[in-house]
Amino acid sequence: MTILIWRVACCAEEYTESFVENGSHLVDDLGMKTLLCVPTPPELPAPILVFTHGKSLPDFAMSSSFFIVSERLKLIIEQFEVHGKFIRCKVRHEQQIPVTTSFFFFNILDAVECFDFERSAYLMSPHGVDGIDKLVLVDDAANGKHLFRIGQMPSTRLNGRAMRIPLVCASDELATAVISAGCTGVRFVLPEHFNDFPPEQVAWSPKSKP
Repeated sequence: MTILIWRVACCAEEYTESFVENGSHLVDDLGMKTLLCVPTPPELPAPILVFTHGKSLPDFAMSSSFFIVSERLKLIIEQFEVHGKFIRCKVRHEQQIPVTTSFFFFNILDAVECFDFERSAYLMSPHGVDGIDKLVLVDDAANGKHLFRIGQMPSTRLNGRAMRIPLVCASDELATAVISAGCTGVRFVLPEHFNDFPPEQVAWSPKSKP
C-alpha cells in the first residue's frame, strides 16, 4: 500500500470557490469538530454550501474546514468502507449555475499514527508537530485504511506527538478508483511532494504507481 496526500486541485478548469454559509454556527455554536475525527453532534442542521466562482461544479471541495464530496465521489468512498459520516448539504451557486447533483460533508472519523518522527523534518512544539519541511509516512501503519487523517489529533492538553497540520490521506487503491471515475477537484500527491504547489505539477496517477 502507498499512502497519498489528498489535495484540492487548483487548476482553473476544476477549481471552484465555495464556503459553508452556516459554518461558524455549526462549529462555534454547535461544537462540530470538522478536522479532529470527532463524531458530529446529534440532529445537526444541514451545512449550507455556497459555490461562488467557477464554470462547473467539482466533485471535491475543501470549504473552510469542511471536506465536501459530490454524490459520485460519495459512492466511491462508500465502496471502501471508510469510517466516517456523510451529511447532505443544501447547495446553491451565486452565479446561478444549476446544481444537478447532491453534495455531502464527509466527517472523517479515522486517524492513523503513521508519521515518521525519525525521517521527517519538522518543528516540534509542546502541542505537537508543525512546520513540516519533509514528510515521511510509514505505509505499513495504514494497511487496510483507505481515507484518514494523520494522528494523533490535536487537543488542549500538551501532546508533542499531535499533528497540528491537518493532512488527509488516501490509499493508492482509493485514489485509483477516484481518478478512474474522472472525479474533478482532487489531486493525489506522494508525501514527499505535499508542500509543492501547485499540486498539478506533482500529481500522482495509477500509471506512476510504485
